[in-house]
Amino acid sequence: MLSKPEYARLSLEAHLFFARIMKEHSFFIETALTAKYKNNKEKARFFMLKFDRLLAEALAVSAGAIGPDAGAADEIVTPHTLNAELSSSFFTGIPVNTEITQREIAFTRNIKMTFLPKIEEKVYVINQNAIILTAALVNYKKKLLIDVLASRVYLSMYPSLLIHMIEEAKQYIGILQMLQKYENPNEYCGILEQERFWNDIMYEHMEYVRGSLDPIGCEMLETCDTLAREFRINAQRAKSDEAQEIFEDEFAKRSLDLLRETKDFMGKWTEELLKSKIQALVLPIVADHTFREANHYYRLLRAFEKMK
Repeated sequence: MLSKPEYARLSLEAHLFFARIMKEHSFFIETALTAKYKNNKEKARFFMLKFDRLLAEALAVSAGAIGPDAGAADEIVTPHTLNAELSSSFFTGIPVNTEITQREIAFTRNIKMTFLPKIEEKVYVINQNAIILTAALVNYKKKLLIDVLASRVYLSMYPSLLIHMIEEAKQYIGILQMLQKYENPNEYCGILEQERFWNDIMYEHMEYVRGSLDPIGCEMLETCDTLAREFRINAQRAKSDEAQEIFEDEFAKRSLDLLRETKDFMGKWTEELLKSKIQALVLPIVADHTFREANHYYRLLRAFEKMK
């Protein structure tokens, strides 16, 4: 059973990472819908604003409650997040709340753990609200997916990417549900499930990145192919009978090396998009989004290694 400080820390770290991910999913959907689908665009905007508020609520009580590792991992914000938001807002004409991003940048520069006893009650309420809100977002995405597959709605996004977003939202809900029972999602069984989940996510990210790049004269295509192939092998092994041996030193080192290369690639991809050095059918905030997810998984994997 988790202690009160651990419950608060794990909950708030989850929100500071996942609430932004959910907010951006909503932004991606809004930008991918044409003007014809006004109601769906308005729903996406509704969820974006709701997750903005959730993120602000979590940040307001996070001072002294989260660990320095999460702040230093570039998973809450990266050096590119603010510019990626400004650029993506400029290209789409959709306003983005960058004030919360600036507050997060300041927050991650000065993280010290000094747990406040009364924070637990506030965190519990935030968790419950986040579960309800994210479940509503999942339902919205599922209904949209049904319409897209039935050719009732045009969405400039792969249907599999919409499924990918649904799975990430469900992961967020699952973590919070465990935390509300004071169970640690990072204990052994939870670690195995997270390893399987994030290997699949990283594999899909590399495929989506490849699909967004201009195929003519792009040197990154080969790297995408290589990383996607390696993550596919990792994902298959994580789901095999060998899963119980997943944390052996040799496999762990291979995974960490692969993640290190991936997060470096994602950082370079984001930076070069912002500098117009590469051409791709993707907004800069999408690149920064995938960069943060790679950083998050890398931090988790390093933490899991210390628990062996």
